Amino acid sequence: MSKSVILLKAESSSKGVDPYRKALEEAGFIPHFIEVLNFKFVNSVQLAEQLQRHEEYSGMVVTSQTVVSAIEKAIAEGLISKEVFSSGWCSKKVYVVGASTAVAASKLGLQCFGEDSGNSESLAKYILSDIGSDGSSQHLLFPCGNLRKDSLPVMMKTANVRLTEIVCYETCPAEGIKEKLSLYHQQNGPPDWIVFYSPSGVRFTTQTGYELQPGTKLAAIGNTTAVAMETEGLNVTACPSAPKPYNLTQVLLNT
Repeated sequence: MSKSVILLKAESSSKGVDPYRKALEEAGFIPHFIEVLNFKFVNSVQLAEQLQRHEEYSGMVVTSQTVVSAIEKAIAEGLISKEVFSSGWCSKKVYVVGASTAVAASKLGLQCFGEDSGNSESLAKYILSDIGSDGSSQHLLFPCGNLRKDSLPVMMKTANVRLTEIVCYETCPAEGIKEKLSLYHQQNGPPDWIVFYSPSGVRFTTQTGYELQPGTKLAAIGNTTAVAMETEGLNVTACPSAPKPYNLTQVLLNT
């Protein structure tokens, strides 16, 4: 019998079929997506100004697809031309968290490194390993969200790597999280699995007062998400070794 999986994320349609849907369905699961996060873009002018000053930077740090969307928005609004962006950034190293972020950034022509990092702390370790002992010569642009963790900036500062941070989006809860989960239960019964993708997604979901049903197992994408779940009193049954559809599918199959 097929097992049901609720993924607490927006379903991506940029490549036709969300890669999580494809991987899970091929393995016999029935996936259902419920969006728990909304994003508000801010400081677009300031972001564009820093992108235009590309000669001051040795590279960029991108920890989410939303940052890529913020850059795309700045280009689409004419705050920076595609030509200026491409000539200034496509030859520099761009350090990213996760394969999905790498795919999105690559569409802008960016050279991505560190995509197997599951969180910003792991990416910071990768960056420091990549640049070696010459941290003081590095200057990285760090577009990020308002809820970013302190680990990466602290680790860069400790290694004397200059980091210029610009908050380019704010995270807020999506509408109707509890109602959508309740409707799913009414129509399908409790799911076999619920997958959380971020600490903010964990917080926004638990704040709704939604009560987990007995028998539903919980999975976390990334150790940071797992810690957030445990902090909220949720039992983490599975955490894939990498934030990729294949790894999630395998851990669900074998748990």
